[in-house]
Amino acid sequence: MKNGNSPSILARKEVTQKVEHYLAQYCERNLKTAKDIDSIYATLWEEIDTYIAGGGKRLRPYLAYLAYRAFGRGS
Repeated sequence: MKNGNSPSILARKEVTQKVEHYLAQYCERNLKTAKDIDSIYATLWEEIDTYIAGGGKRLRPYLAYLAYRAFGRGS
């Protein structure tokens, strides 16, 4: 699937790691902001973080990445 001009398609594991890293940073940022606003809001973000960190929800980002690449976009 690789031609001379396009970068190689990332493996599912690589995409999953990138998504995990992004989601962890996203939750961390929002939790920090939530703590500055209200403890109940912070509790909500703690629950969101716990849910997201649970895994098992990583196939869709990989499929979106593959579709993006299939239509000629970069990595």
